[in-house]
Amino acid sequence: MTSYQDKVKRVGELSFKQTVSLSFKSSGYLMKLLVDEGDEFEQGDLLASLDTTELIADQKAKYAQLVQAKQNFNRARSLLDEGIGSQQAVDDTEALVNVSKAAYEISAYNIEKAKIIAAFNGVVLTKTAELGELQRPGQQLLRVAPLKDNWVVKVSLTQHEVGQIKLGQHVQVLLSNQKQFKGVISRIPAMADVTSNLFTVDILLAAIERPLGIVAGQLAHVEIDLNTKQLVYAVPVDALMSINHNGRALIMIEDKGKYSQQDYAVHSVDGHYLYLLAGDTVQPLNVVVTGWQRLQRGLK
Repeated sequence: MTSYQDKVKRVGELSFKQTVSLSFKSSGYLMKLLVDEGDEFEQGDLLASLDTTELIADQKAKYAQLVQAKQNFNRARSLLDEGIGSQQAVDDTEALVNVSKAAYEISAYNIEKAKIIAAFNGVVLTKTAELGELQRPGQQLLRVAPLKDNWVVKVSLTQHEVGQIKLGQHVQVLLSNQKQFKGVISRIPAMADVTSNLFTVDILLAAIERPLGIVAGQLAHVEIDLNTKQLVYAVPVDALMSINHNGRALIMIEDKGKYSQQDYAVHSVDGHYLYLLAGDTVQPLNVVVTGWQRLQRGLK
């Protein structure tokens, strides 16, 4: 008797765990676009920028308004000190200084956000505009994906199978370029797909690197151990006498010099062994592998 470790083999698709949409905070015409689809970039790289002519002009105007507001405030305070001004005038001009300062800071922020700077090492998946086109705040320009710890293989499992795996479990992954990796189950959905009734599981390939020539959409072969470990009898295939009408395997058993035919539920089979469910019994079996044909005739 042995503990049988079930395995499931699936073909999945390599994809990115996370993708990011990049856009501008400001409006303007696209002046620089330094990457194209499929290009890789590094953290801190300038990816794109807008024509900031109007934004700079707006910032200068806001700065002039701030300077004027400060001058008015200083004048109102001086008049109050001389006894010919009012506190209300001081309060009003001070409020205008605060408003003008906020407007100037916003204009400076808009200029800063007229550039898209890479926040991580990644790759460009799609771009949706060309040079000279008008960009609006929040309008997607690029969709990108991080390269570090962001590759996953998505495989579909049945309800029975998904109940026998766990988060953090290690699995074997073989890519179509014949490179083998260790993956980790990183996501198990709470619900099945409404169409297929299958659960799409994510397997994270944490150690994978882009230069290996892999691309999103590439097929991957996955082997996952299921946490069943049922007790089975590993019986040589040659011991199989027949399969009865209930689908159970008939084998010849020897017990204290006596022979009998017994049937067992088949758990699985490979090229060399039948794996028969042990059920509640834990008794060893003495299986007749050769010569059972002669013994079978004697039992009739």
